[in-house]
Amino acid sequence: MSSTTYSVELAKSSRASCKKCKSKIEKDAMRIGTHTPRDDFDMTFWNHLECFTLPRKMVQQGVTAHDFVRDNLRDDSGDILPSRADEIAEILEAKKAAVAKSKEDGDNESSAGKTWLAEIKSRYDATQDDKPSASKKTKDDMSILVETYGAIHKLSIADLKEILQWNRQHVTGTKPVLMIRVLDGALRGRLARCTLCEGGRLKLHDDGATVTCSGAFDEERNVRVACQYHGKAESAPRWQPWLMKMPTKEEDEEMDRLIAEAKGEAPSTSDSDPAIADLIKQANKLDLELHNNEGIKKATAAIYKLLKSCSKLIDLPDDEGDAKHKVGAMVAANRSQPVADIVRSLVNELGFREAKDDKAAKKQAALKDSCKCPENLPVVSAFQALAEFYFKEGNRNGGVVHSKVATALQNLDFVVTPENAMSLGKGAKTKVANIGAKSAEKILEFVSTGQIEKLEEKRANEA
Repeated sequence: MSSTTYSVELAKSSRASCKKCKSKIEKDAMRIGTHTPRDDFDMTFWNHLECFTLPRKMVQQGVTAHDFVRDNLRDDSGDILPSRADEIAEILEAKKAAVAKSKEDGDNESSAGKTWLAEIKSRYDATQDDKPSASKKTKDDMSILVETYGAIHKLSIADLKEILQWNRQHVTGTKPVLMIRVLDGALRGRLARCTLCEGGRLKLHDDGATVTCSGAFDEERNVRVACQYHGKAESAPRWQPWLMKMPTKEEDEEMDRLIAEAKGEAPSTSDSDPAIADLIKQANKLDLELHNNEGIKKATAAIYKLLKSCSKLIDLPDDEGDAKHKVGAMVAANRSQPVADIVRSLVNELGFREAKDDKAAKKQAALKDSCKCPENLPVVSAFQALAEFYFKEGNRNGGVVHSKVATALQNLDFVVTPENAMSLGKGAKTKVANIGAKSAEKILEFVSTGQIEKLEEKRANEA
């Protein structure tokens, strides 16, 4: 029999982290301790009440949440039990139900994928008895899937993984799962990099219908940026073509370019763009001296005027003074370079406004696709933006906490309002996992005023 014991208390400080969600447990928040004896000491792990799950062996033995609280949970202070026993039991019971549903959803997901695969196999088998017919100019989705199934159903797991590797896709899973990924790719194209976290690898789930992203690793700050993208396979971002044979050198290089561009590691502008080519041509005509302050001042004004004249709108700051300051800084730092190279560097750094607007629109579309209740998109976007600021600052804890809040909000199936916002962070029946009291205050602030002061501060500091 296990000698592990369990206790409940109000956190004495904010130093301990939750074993489940890894975030700090705020002072005075209710937490459950798991105490396991070792040779000379007890090893203790702490969990938020909302993150704690009943031990598996107890669940298998039929122990309910109320049984656990009554028979296994101790309160050394006497301030919580027995007065709050029912409240704790209800939260633990809700967590138990959520865990069971998650397992059921996983089983259903696998079952749905196998059903889809079985339907394609059935259609393929049926075609083997039919006489060949004249090929159609256009093929419907099922025809593409059946044709692809015929090409891959006898392949080994290693061969299927090779096809997925050619297309830079995930290669883990059983043979049916790998076949589902190849079939999806043949129908819709390669899953592109995530537009929400800008670089994360999208993954097709076993059901063949759901795509998610676990986030991207920020090498500069050495942190993993969490992502809550959750969308449908048919609306997920794609790249073409899907490759059924080893890519050529040119195809490999194009995939490398697309991935680097999606991750912000490569310039999205090129001299092959007519607007850029014309800009560089005009820059080569400028006769500028960059050897003294007066020359740099004149060059700044001339290059600013040139950038403003570009047929494609370059994303210069709206304020003329700020724009000239940015141009002047680049000129001063590269005074030994040809003017055309300075202009090219400025365009690569600033980018085109249309491209940035398009990127922002795709990001909003990805968030909207992930929201169960579209009306909550603005507040989800606010917390996603706040999380990104924290990650950029190197504050991983702040980034993770706000990212989890965004995920929790996008999974709500009801509209968040000023009337229910605070209840998301407290209460046995209304508390939402990963939303604490302080986060609830920010949610209330946003749904009441349309903004979060902390987010506006960070945006102002970045400007």
